[in-house]
Amino acid sequence: MNTLIQRQIISFIVVALICGSATRAQRGAVRVTESRIQIPTYLLGSEDPNPPFQLVNEHEVYPYTMLDDLTDNREPRTYKAIVLENEYLRATILPELGGRLYSLYDKTANREVFYRNRSVKYGLVALRGAWISGGIEFNFPNGHST
Repeated sequence: MNTLIQRQIISFIVVALICGSATRAQRGAVRVTESRIQIPTYLLGSEDPNPPFQLVNEHEVYPYTMLDDLTDNREPRTYKAIVLENEYLRATILPELGGRLYSLYDKTANREVFYRNRSVKYGLVALRGAWISGGIEFNFPNGHST
């Protein structure tokens, strides 16, 4: 995902955190930090060097290549994490996974708002093949976009 889209997603979440937590009597502080998070990750194999053409293949991903070589090789991988936090919510975004909202933790209920995967394991669901479940992803103009 390009940097502009990542900035737009982060800006949207910051605005939502600020607006959602503001009260007339008191405004909670919003903190933004950058950290590292280690997640067990099933590695992808090599990309198919030949992009699929729509006339031959049903996937409309040209000029991108397919990411359909899944492996069983699992190893811990460290990802950059952007953490946006106020007194009610803590949002964790992983830019290296396409700007995915990895976690949204509700501090008042002491629980995750969305399903948070404890590992990164790809499945052949996306237009290009590899896709991971959990959190929220940028999904425009096609589902599980390129």
